Amino acid sequence: MDDNILTLDGIEKSHARTKVLRGITLKIPRGQFVLLMGASGSGKTTLLRIVAGLERPDSGSVALRSVVVDNPAGKVFVPPERRGLGMVFQDYALWPHLTCLENITAAIPSRSLFKARSERMERARSLVRDVSLEGLEERYPAQLSGGQQQRVGLARALAARPDLLLLDEPLSGLDVEIRGRMRDNIRQLVRKTSCSALFVTHDPVDVWRLADRVLMLEEGRIIQDATPDTLYGCPRSPRIARLTGAEGAFTVTLQKRDMQWGFESVTGFQPVTPVGLITEGPARAYIRPEGVRQINEGYVARRIDMTFEAGRWRVLWHLPQLGWSLHSLEPEIPPEQTCLAFDARHLFVYPV
Repeated sequence: MDDNILTLDGIEKSHARTKVLRGITLKIPRGQFVLLMGASGSGKTTLLRIVAGLERPDSGSVALRSVVVDNPAGKVFVPPERRGLGMVFQDYALWPHLTCLENITAAIPSRSLFKARSERMERARSLVRDVSLEGLEERYPAQLSGGQQQRVGLARALAARPDLLLLDEPLSGLDVEIRGRMRDNIRQLVRKTSCSALFVTHDPVDVWRLADRVLMLEEGRIIQDATPDTLYGCPRSPRIARLTGAEGAFTVTLQKRDMQWGFESVTGFQPVTPVGLITEGPARAYIRPEGVRQINEGYVARRIDMTFEAGRWRVLWHLPQLGWSLHSLEPEIPPEQTCLAFDARHLFVYPV
C-alpha cells in the first residue's frame, strides 16, 4: 500500500515565457513535516498553489493519497475544495464578520466526520484549546492580534482533519517572540493530528525548529532534498551554504591529494568538505564562523568589530592574505591581531 500523502511527478510550469518549475518530482509520506525553501522567484509558492489546485501545471501530475487530482495530459482536475487539504496563508484569510469560534466552525463541512452541529461546535472548541485561544472565542478578527489571528487560521486549516496541511510563509508577518511560539504550536499540532505538512518559508530558523525534511529550490528545480542535519553537513550549493551560516567567498585552487580534497593555504594543505561533483581547479570557498579558530601560525587576521551574542563574542576579522573578511565565535574578547585557521567540517568549496 502506498503511504504517500502527496506525489508529484514531472511538474512543469511557465508564466508567460519564464520557466518557473522544471520537472518537480517528489513524494511526501504520512506525518512528515517538509519545508520548501528558495529565493524569491525560485517557484516555491507556485508549487504550493499547484498542490492546492489554485494553479495548474503545464505538464506532470499531482496525486493525493494515490488518487490523481491534476494531470493536464489526462484531462484530470479536482478543484481545491474537493482535495481535502488544509491551507494557512500569510494574510490569515479569516471571515471578518465571524467570531473566532465561528471562523473555525465554518471550516468544518457538514459532510465531514462531524455531521451534527453539536459535534462541529465541540470540534471547534477543541481546536480553540489546542491553539491556546480560550477566552477569545467571541472576538472578531479585528479584535485579535496578528499572532492570535494566525492561530485561528491554523485551527481553521486543521478543522476538517486534513491529511496534508499547506502553509505559505504563515509566520513572516509576526514579531520574533510570537513567531517562536507559533513554530511550537504548528509542529505540536501537526504531530498530534498525524497529518503531513508542506511549509513554504524564507527563514532559516524554520529549518532547525520545524522540519523533518527540507526541499531547496533554485531556478525551478529541487537541488537538494535532505534532512536538516544532512543539509547542514553537506550543503549542495553556495546559497544553501549561506543558509546554514557559511560566509564567502574567497577563491582557491582545488586539488585532490591522498584521497582528500583541499587547497594550499599558509598552513599547508587545507582539507575541505567535498560537495557534489567537484573537480580540480578554481573554486570558491565558504566558511562558517564556528569553523574559524585561533592558532599560533595561520592566516594573519586583524580584528575589525565584535558583538556579544548568546554568551559568545561574534568577531569580524580582516585577512589581508586572502583580501577577505570573516567572522569567528569566541568565548572571550580576542586580541586585536591573531592568526586563524579553518575546520574542514565547516569549510565548503564550489567550482567557479
